[in-house]
Amino acid sequence: MAPKAVFITVRLRGVKNYVANILKQEMLSLGGEVAVPYGIVDCKKERADLLVFGTLRQYRDLLDAMVDQSKLITCGDIITDLREIVSHYGGELK
Repeated sequence: MAPKAVFITVRLRGVKNYVANILKQEMLSLGGEVAVPYGIVDCKKERADLLVFGTLRQYRDLLDAMVDQSKLITCGDIITDLREIVSHYGGELK
């Protein structure tokens, strides 16, 4: 039950606008949320801090999606950071 019951909020700093938009779309598709400041969605700001909200399961699924996305875009250290967070909370990684 932990993957569906453990809710985590993560702050990511200095995320590029296109990565922030992908994170937001992916997390929304999984039932989670990413709070982005004004100017990121329309790419008027280059980078921003984000708040990511979701369950352990949503984060695990987000990681899978971001690994797929990383074949097309540079995601920086976001995948590494999210893996560390998920494993810290006991989430099983594939």
